[in-house]
Amino acid sequence: MNSYEMRRALETAGLKLNCQLHQIIVARFADEDLVIDFDNFVCCLIRLKTLFMAVFYCHLSHWHQPETSTRA
Repeated sequence: MNSYEMRRALETAGLKLNCQLHQIIVARFADEDLVIDFDNFVCCLIRLKTLFMAVFYCHLSHWHQPETSTRA
């Protein structure tokens, strides 16, 4: 798949990336012709999903922590 098809596939999977991040990912996972093979696409998708979920759960756990009082 080319970089445009990759962007569309990631958006279909629920991952909307800004242009700069998309360019970085294409540079990492594409070959010299800017073609991403299936194995690299799946690897990229797994890494992005894992990253998004880690950030989501980090924010979720921080949001649910009870506030501690600093009064004595």
